[in-house]
Amino acid sequence: MSRFLDLVNERVVVYDGATGTNLQELGLIADDFGGPELEGCTDILSVTRPDVIATMHDEFFKVGVDVVETASFGSFAVPLAEYGIADRSHELNLAAARIAREAGAKRLALTHFDAEVYKSLPERKASEAIAAGLFAATTAGFDGQEIEI
Repeated sequence: MSRFLDLVNERVVVYDGATGTNLQELGLIADDFGGPELEGCTDILSVTRPDVIATMHDEFFKVGVDVVETASFGSFAVPLAEYGIADRSHELNLAAARIAREAGAKRLALTHFDAEVYKSLPERKASEAIAAGLFAATTAGFDGQEIEI
């Protein structure tokens, strides 16, 4: 059984939370996002300011969380289209997954799944995918293929 599933069977697993709130409290400026046209697009920070995202994950681990999710809550076509970068969904999800995996190298790391994609997965497959730290590029949908991060 995976480390994640073993842990779930042993006790309550604590996840990170309030990523957006934590990022907003940092007082980031337009340049942090890649310019005024991207200001407020927190999903781009995995590319423009990976240090900020990595530090946030590290801080969550310091206070005792077991699992961090990627900072990719809106990294799919619809919200990214608001900034004119819908075509960067895969890039942003991959960058976010790499950062989470690196931050959780000695701990559990979990990537974010779009809720609709997650609900469409069979229960066993979803659990295996989450435990493995996979992610879905929500513009294409989850096809069950493992993606090297």
